[in-house]
This record gives sequence, C-alpha cells and structure tokens, in this order.
Amino acid sequence: MSKKQFFLINMARSSILNKKGQSLIELLMVIALAGLLLPPIFTGFMSSRDGKAQQKQRLLATSLMKQTQEETRNIRERGWSYLVPTGTYHPELSGSSWSLVAGAASTNGFTQQVVVDDVYRDVNGTIVLFPTPGVLDPSTKKVTTTISWLTPRPSSIDHVTYMTRFRDNLPLTETKNTADIQGFLAGTQQSTFVKATTGTFADDGELTLGAGGSSDWCAPTEPLVTKDLSGSGVAKGIVASPGRAFVGTGENASGQSFYNISVNIPSSGAPVVNELGTYDGYKTNDIYGQTIESNYFAYLATDTNSSEVIILKTNTSTPVKTLEINLPGNTDANSIFVEGDMLYVSAADSNLYRYQLSSDRTSAIAKGSITLKINNNNVSGNKIFVVNSYVFIAVNSTSHQLKIIDGTDQLTLKDITNGQIQLSDKAGVGVFARSDSNRAYVVTAVSTTSGKNEFFIVDTTNKDSLSIKAQYDTVANGNMDPKAVTLVTGNKAIFVGYDGDQYIVLKDIDKDEANFCGKISVSGLKINGVSSIIENGRTFSYIITEDSAKELQMIEGGPGGSFATEGTFTSQVHSFSFPTAFNRFTASVNQPISGSSVELQVAINDCSSSYVFIGPDPGSPTSSFFKTTNTGVTTIGGAVPFGSPIAGFNNPDRCFKYRAILKTTDPNQAPTLYDITFNYSP
Repeated sequence: MSKKQFFLINMARSSILNKKGQSLIELLMVIALAGLLLPPIFTGFMSSRDGKAQQKQRLLATSLMKQTQEETRNIRERGWSYLVPTGTYHPELSGSSWSLVAGAASTNGFTQQVVVDDVYRDVNGTIVLFPTPGVLDPSTKKVTTTISWLTPRPSSIDHVTYMTRFRDNLPLTETKNTADIQGFLAGTQQSTFVKATTGTFADDGELTLGAGGSSDWCAPTEPLVTKDLSGSGVAKGIVASPGRAFVGTGENASGQSFYNISVNIPSSGAPVVNELGTYDGYKTNDIYGQTIESNYFAYLATDTNSSEVIILKTNTSTPVKTLEINLPGNTDANSIFVEGDMLYVSAADSNLYRYQLSSDRTSAIAKGSITLKINNNNVSGNKIFVVNSYVFIAVNSTSHQLKIIDGTDQLTLKDITNGQIQLSDKAGVGVFARSDSNRAYVVTAVSTTSGKNEFFIVDTTNKDSLSIKAQYDTVANGNMDPKAVTLVTGNKAIFVGYDGDQYIVLKDIDKDEANFCGKISVSGLKINGVSSIIENGRTFSYIITEDSAKELQMIEGGPGGSFATEGTFTSQVHSFSFPTAFNRFTASVNQPISGSSVELQVAINDCSSSYVFIGPDPGSPTSSFFKTTNTGVTTIGGAVPFGSPIAGFNNPDRCFKYRAILKTTDPNQAPTLYDITFNYSP
C-alpha cells in the first residue's frame, strides 16, 4: 500500500468517527427540543378540538335562544295574561298551545330560562330602571332569555326583549282641539272653561276654571240682598264664609257687637239671609271668621281695654264666648287676622301681637310682639292681612303706608326694615294680599295732592325691596275716600268707601294693571267694608254700610271674571270597535299656588251609559285621584288601573273617559290642564 493510499484511508476513517459524534449531539438536541415543543403542540391540538365543540354548543344555544324567544312571542300572542306575573319560567307545549311554566328547564344538555320583569316609565314615557321616579307600565314587560351549558366548559348567552300587550302601543292626546276631533270642546264642563277665541283655536288648548257667577263684576247692579240688622249700630267689619256672614258694629252703642248671619245661596234668584243670633258688650273695630271642620269661629277686635280680643263659637243661634284676650297695657285692637292656629292683632299702642290658639279656641299662648315704626316713629296698624306667615299692614302713616312683618319664626316677629314703601301722603287704610304673598293691594285715605293716588298694586316678591306695579286715582275717577279692598274672581279688585263712587271695580289685576271696569254710586251711602264669596256656582261681594236700615248688602258678580273655586270637566267618550287596554297617561298642568290643584280619574267599560270614575288606590278607587303636590307648570302621570277593581270599571274594554277636577283657594289664580295623553294597546 502506498503512503498516499494509506493517508486517504485514514482520512476517511477519521471523518466517519467525527460524523458519529455529531449525530449523537444532534439527537440529544432534538430530544430536548421535542420535550419543550410537543406539550403545547398537543395542548393546542386538544384545544382546537375543544374550541370546535364549544363553538358547536354556542351555535346550538343560539338556535335554542331563537326558538325560546319565538315560543315566548307565541305565548304573548295567545294572550297577555299568559305572560304575567313576573318571575322565572320556561316555555312548554301543552296540546297545541305554548305556555310559560315556572322555573328553568333542562333541554339536551342546556338550561333554558325566561325571566319576566315589570317595566317602569317616567312622565315622558321613557323606560327607567326603578319604580322611582317611574310608574308601572302594565302593558310592557322586560323578557330576558338565557341559555346556559356546562360542557365542554360552563358558558351562557342571554338576550333582552321588551314585549307589549299587543303589537302596538298607541297615543291618544286631548287638548282643546285635537286633529279632527274637538278635544276638550267635546267634553262636559261644570264651572270649567275651554279657552277659545271666537270660534278659532288660537292657543294650544287650555282647560281652566270658569266664571264664578252669572252676573258681571264690570257691570254691577243693585244689590240682590239688603239686610236690616237689629239695632242701629255702625257696621265696621264683615267676613263672608260658606253659608255664613259675620258682621261687627262699632263707633256707637246702638248696635250689637256681633251678628251671626246665615246665608242660603240658591242656584238662581236672591239669596236668603237670616239673623241667627247676636253677641253684645263691646264695640267691634274689625272681625275675622274661620271654619274648623264643622265648627264656626268669629274673632272680634274690640276697644275694651280688658278684652281687646273676643273669640266666639257660632255653631248655635246664640254665639258662645270661648276666650277673651287682654292685650298688654290699655289699648284698642284695630285689626285681627287668623292663619291656622296663629292669631295676629294690631293695636292702637303701635304693637302687633301674636298668639297661638288651642284647637278648641279656649286658650292662647303669646308668641311674640313687635312695635311698628316708620323712621323711628311709632305707627299703628289700621288693617292687617296674613299670608304664609307674612303680615301685611296698612299703617297709619303719611310717609309710608305698607309694612311687612316676617312671622315665619314661630317665636319672634321680625321687622323687615325695608319692607315699607311711600305710596301717598295719606294713611294706609286697607290691604289685601295674594295667596302666594307676591302682591299686595293697598288703599289709602283720599288725597287731594296732585299726583297722589289711592289704590296701589305693590310687588312684594322681594319683601325687603317693594315696588309699585300699578295705581289708580279715585279723586280723578269718582272722588272716593277708600276704606277697604278685596280681590274677586276673574282677576278683579273691588274697593269701597265714602262719597262719590262708593264701589269701584278694577280689572286686569293679574297683568299688574288697574283698569276701571265698573262702579256703583249711591248718594249719601258710606261703605265701611267688603268681603267676597263663591258658593253654589255664584259669586258675591258682601258690603257693610252706615245705612241703619241696610247695613248688610250683597252684590252679585260673575262672567266678567273667570274663576270659580272648583269645577269639573268630563271628557268625551273614546270608543273602539274591540277591547282596548289603556296603559298609562301623562297630563301637563299648571298649579300656580299650593292651594290650586288638578285631580284626575278614569272610567272604562263596555260603552254602557253608567261610567264609574276611579283613581290609583285599589283600596278606595272612587275616592282616590291621580295628582301631584308640585306647583307651577308640572306633570301628572300614572298607570291606568287594569282589571276590574270595582263594579262598572273594566280595563281592557271598548269605551274610555276621564274626569278632571280643578280647584283653587284663590279665585284669582286658577289651575290649568294643558293637555293629556293616554297610551293604549288595541
């Protein structure tokens, strides 16, 4: 063997040995890599198989979901009662009809569940999550369908559907003129009024209180009643209340201190007035009347130093004294007013006194007093009027005629320093305040000074910064010396006095205007006081005079004014050819003061002539009402009762009506029903 051959053979052997070493290393590396990579590869492979199974389950669950929803819709179509009440169910086929059966169900490895929940809406009809501030919608349900499964791993799908009683929830709106129907105008009005302008529909539809009488304030006629009271006293104070009138006499000893008078006002013709009884022993400067449940009380401001305040119970013909109050010092009581259980009295000693009365008016607790001052000078209050614990005082001052005392604190009376205003150069003699306490109506003694007036509308919104909104000059317009003022229906003011035109009516008071619209002039007549009343759909002003044969007189007013204190509106019948479910409603209203209200009831039946109106309370349906305590422009909403809570009412049915009752304690501020919308399901 040659050396060359030997060398080549050795080289080949060495190469082979080296390659064997490399293969071993590579094999070890492959094994190591396989140990790292194969587990996730196997896991991914298994996951892929599991994902396909989960995807298959989800597809099956989705199919079951659609099937369950369709079965639930079929149940709704079968009848609304089959979808209620709320709870957890599953659909089952019974014969040829589907029904909801309580509880969830297992179906081919899946759990099938249908949850039915109530739905609440706000006054705009928008669904809200909670009962407050919403109201129950009896014709809508929230239906949550859930399909769940455990393998290959626990999962679920769900879907929310809102179902209505039928396929449509439709609105029915009434205003003054609704589309092609007459709306409010087609209803029945009793002491209510639908605003219109000579056969046209100039506004968006408003229903308000109607006129308070059959006569016209702006065209006052001779009194329907003139009553000669026993004795020959000078009548000084008058207050009218339903069925009664209280009169007090002063200045001389020829009459009685107090007259208890019954007044029966028929629907037409002259009222019947009788003197029930009297009480004597004092000279009465002012009088106030109050009805507490079935009890009548009269409050006398007298000039007797030991008994400046007398309280009489007048249920019987002969009044019975329940309490007398001796004011501090020796003084006379000028004027008296009672708000709730608080009695206020102004005295000749320049003080305003306040007492809290017991419910039976047999005792009183002093609740503060205050000395009335103008520019650091004491002044007395000639006449007081109390609204919302604010005391409006016509004061005996030639520099400032109106003061306001803040009595909102039950312990102290506060002088609102700037709550005084220069109106004239004569003393304030009469005052009347609006029930929201934002306006005062003041009369002063007659002034012959050029540019000085006697009647004023005062803006009292800001009690410590008063301003004059309107005024009227009696010298230039009738030469009256005013003594008293009151407000009557239809946004009118009446003030009375001596000489010239003794009885003047002004209109447009709500517009802060004082426009003349009527008067009475009787030669030699002297009128000391005036009060007004609305009763049996008629309105009257009561006046007291110094005519010893005609101390009490009654003058009827009306349609020139607009507002009775209570009226009822009954809508037209809304009829359908098939049973209809009335679900809920929303009414837009204005309740200008706390003493005004709009109350609603509904009636549904088979179109019989007898309708039973009910409210929301199932315990007392006929005596409950849909209403709100909010003032101003607001809404009244509610769910229409469903089923048959009382004989004569059935929802759903074919015919529907509603009734609105409008009330106010201030005949110058009436509530308004703008529109009402009902949601219904045919």
